[in-house]
Amino acid sequence: MKKRAAIAIAVAVAAGVEFTVPSAALAQASEGLLYSVKFLCGLQTKIPTAPPNEPPVKPGNYATAVNVHNFHNGSVVIDKKVVIAAPEGAPPGPMTKPVRDVLSPDQAIEVDCAEIVRLFGDVRLPPFIKGFVEIVSPQRVELSVVGVYTAKECHKFLPPTAAPGPACTDFGALSLQVVPYRDAFTLP
Repeated sequence: MKKRAAIAIAVAVAAGVEFTVPSAALAQASEGLLYSVKFLCGLQTKIPTAPPNEPPVKPGNYATAVNVHNFHNGSVVIDKKVVIAAPEGAPPGPMTKPVRDVLSPDQAIEVDCAEIVRLFGDVRLPPFIKGFVEIVSPQRVELSVVGVYTAKECHKFLPPTAAPGPACTDFGALSLQVVPYRDAFTLP
């Protein structure tokens, strides 16, 4: 078997194939597997400007739930963090400090809009927020991570003194996205 591998490498070198070996420093700087999940939470009310200068989403009520499942037979450590995405040219959006959780075998957690807001603590947030929930598996254990998105279109909004909530019509929409992982590492 070693002889075959040596012959294959010799043929590749003779053919001019270049080999790139990752640096040991980069390999040691790995922070684990990263799942970066887009979220939309809250109420986008009016469109303040005319096209093409529009808000990031049309008027409606938006919710996200990020489901994280440990499908292994051992416990897994995860770190979660939330980052608000700011428009280009604006100051960077706030981000939470990482929070560590331990998922038991076959356990799942959900990070929904209420948890996202809770993770920001005393930071004042607008009625509509968007950004990323980041889940890191520092042990480099693969997890099942799914983003669940619901949206309800709203055409007419009640005044603030009326009953709570917008006058939304129709059922709305539901979407699921399986989130792949990336190798998270510290840049040199």
